[in-house]
Amino acid sequence: MHPKQQTRAVPPGFSRPLSVGEVPLMACADHNRHPDAPASKTYKMTLPASEKQARGYHALRFMRLRRVYLKQRWQKLALILVTASVGLSLIFWEQFTFPLLVNLQNSRILHMYTPTSVDIQRCNSVGLPSLYVGEDLTNWAGTERSELIQQAWQTSLPGFPRRMDYRGYEIQMAILEILTRALTASKIEHALVGGSLVGSYLFHDVLPWDKFLDIGLRRADAGTVQSVISKLDLVEAFDRNLAYTPSRLRKWLNDSHSSLQLEENAAGSRTGRIYLKSSSGGSAPELSSIRLNVQWWQPRARGPEDRDPSFEGVSEVVEIDVPTTDGTADSVPLPASEWYPLTGRPLGMLVVPAPVNPLFYVNAYYKSPQPFCSTRSARNSGFLGLNELTKGTCSMLWSIYPHVERDEVTEDCMRELLVARGKTKLTAYVAGRSRPAKQSSWFSLWD
Repeated sequence: MHPKQQTRAVPPGFSRPLSVGEVPLMACADHNRHPDAPASKTYKMTLPASEKQARGYHALRFMRLRRVYLKQRWQKLALILVTASVGLSLIFWEQFTFPLLVNLQNSRILHMYTPTSVDIQRCNSVGLPSLYVGEDLTNWAGTERSELIQQAWQTSLPGFPRRMDYRGYEIQMAILEILTRALTASKIEHALVGGSLVGSYLFHDVLPWDKFLDIGLRRADAGTVQSVISKLDLVEAFDRNLAYTPSRLRKWLNDSHSSLQLEENAAGSRTGRIYLKSSSGGSAPELSSIRLNVQWWQPRARGPEDRDPSFEGVSEVVEIDVPTTDGTADSVPLPASEWYPLTGRPLGMLVVPAPVNPLFYVNAYYKSPQPFCSTRSARNSGFLGLNELTKGTCSMLWSIYPHVERDEVTEDCMRELLVARGKTKLTAYVAGRSRPAKQSSWFSLWD
């Protein structure tokens, strides 16, 4: 072929002849071809009008890299915009939409329920909390209550494994009953806290997945508590008409001559424990795993760190020496008006002192009105704790497990219905309040 004709030949993959010094940019190379394109197809690099004068390998390569760089910049900008949109949506939901929905739901419930004269009369009666089966007043340790508790413990809970059996539950409740009777007789302040308070608030019983019961004591009363419980004759206390009378515990107390002991700081932590100790000095093997967890509280004056809206106009604070479940605070401060006066709350077949507003404590300690839903999901789902799957699991629990539905009768009295499988089994009237803690909000003007 004539040399002149060879110079005018069009290289494969190009629509025009190349001039002198112009090098094809990876023409027909595998790394210049789309992975899904056929191998027999040829390719060319299309140049815009402003780049028609580009010549040489490096010029074309620079153009290609600039295109990739601009594409990546647009992708980063799109990612930033999407992330910002999701973040703002979550903030807007938490600070405005969700509180608004809660307020609407609460107003709807208030309009749905109107206290009757019977409800008001029962709230004004002496001896709260009181329990009714239909229209009949009954005892918290009565047959109906006992049967409902046993039925609840026989219920299978998918997604919520139990950490103690019914025998262990009976033993811990018997020890708690002996302890509360002794503390009440000695006029020592004590109250339900932690999971036990949540269980009382949600189920009128312990949380099904808790392993130990929780009791709160004043830090200043530690020495007095130790002196009182160490002098208790547990066998004699057991025979004083307890609501829970497990035969295994009675035998253990006879054989080991055990006594109750208080350890102020269990295993180096800030929480304590009350456990059974045999007269020989060592813990009996059968009783070594039985204990009540102790959380300490102490009243103090309001400080500059108490800046939440809930502390406005408050002069005294009750501080519980235990970190919050999310780790954001080393202690749980509550306004004294939301803690005192301590009122009786049902726990199983017992009535135990508790804060006057347990919902406030739940909000402050667990950062959620439904702590078991949020804490269980938060361990698995990060900041998206209350996801649909978890809420569905909790809804399924409500449908099969006896739980509490409450209405406000008066400012300081609640009607609490114990509902099992959609049917009201028992009706309780409990002194106290059920008002959530005020939360700081960017949209506080809308609250």
